[in-house]
Order: sequence, then structure tokens, then C-alpha cells
Amino acid sequence: MTPVTAYRLAGICAILGGILRLLSPFGTGLLDASGHHLLWLVTDIFLLLGLVGIYGYSRKLLGLTGLIGFVLGVIGVLVVRSAGDAVLGERTYAYGAVIWTVGMAVLAFPMLLRGVGHMVAAGFWTLALIIGLFSVMRPGESWGLPTAAVAFSLGYIAAGLPLFRRPKEETL
Repeated sequence: MTPVTAYRLAGICAILGGILRLLSPFGTGLLDASGHHLLWLVTDIFLLLGLVGIYGYSRKLLGLTGLIGFVLGVIGVLVVRSAGDAVLGERTYAYGAVIWTVGMAVLAFPMLLRGVGHMVAAGFWTLALIIGLFSVMRPGESWGLPTAAVAFSLGYIAAGLPLFRRPKEETL
């Protein structure tokens, strides 16, 4: 497999993961509990594979900050996917989601600062973090976390599209 093909596949994974993440709340009434858990698992697999491609494609330009964001993002996925209730308690998913979102915003920082990588995606991930923080500070706001999840998902779609369309051989 060529690097271009690998990055295109990662782009597809990011796009599909973002779309599934956007649609997963609508599956609540359509799927039983095990079906919904399977949907979340598939979604997170796509998002993780997309993250590997997103970081890998721009790794030379993202520096240490990008690497730290990537690692936090992976740790966040692992915490979200863990059965960590015994270790981290009933808020395990929330902790993982925060780590993952912070990781994506940290990954976005050098993209925005240096004008490299996936600028629209970086904007969505930064917006997801800002909205998420706002919703934590204002717990009565019912729109905050779902809106942050939409921005987070749109970030993956925005980062996946250019990878799928035209990864450039010279950056590989």
C-alpha cells in the first residue's frame, strides 16, 4: 500500500467517524443497548484511525505540541473505550471525552498558529473545547455539550476530506 492510499483510507475513516458521531444520538430510539454500544465502538474505531492519519500526514509541521495533542487524543479514546468504571468511576466517559477534546485542541494549536494542516478542522476542535468549557461552567445550559459534540465531529469530517481527496506525496 502506498502512503497516499493509507492517508486516503485514514481520511475516509475520519469522515465516516465524524458522520457516525453526528448521527449516533438519533440511533437511541432505533437501536437496542447492544446495538448502540456497537455503533459507538465502530464510530470510535473510525475516529481513532482517522486521528492517526490526520496526525501522521502533518506530523513534520506540527512539532512537539502536535505530538502532545495526538497522544492526549489517543489517551482520550482509550479512556472513553475502557470499562474504567471500576478505576475512574461512573464519570469515566466524561473524563475520556475531556481528554480527547483537549488533545484535539492541542493538536489544532500549531495548525492555527503556523497555518499548516487542517485549518477548518482546527477551528472546529478549538470551538468544541470552548463550547465544552462554557457548558461545564454553566451546567444549566442544555445545548452546550451537544453543540460541542457537533463541532468535534465536524472537525473530523473537515480534516478527513482533504486527506481523502488529495494527499500530497511530497509531505509524506
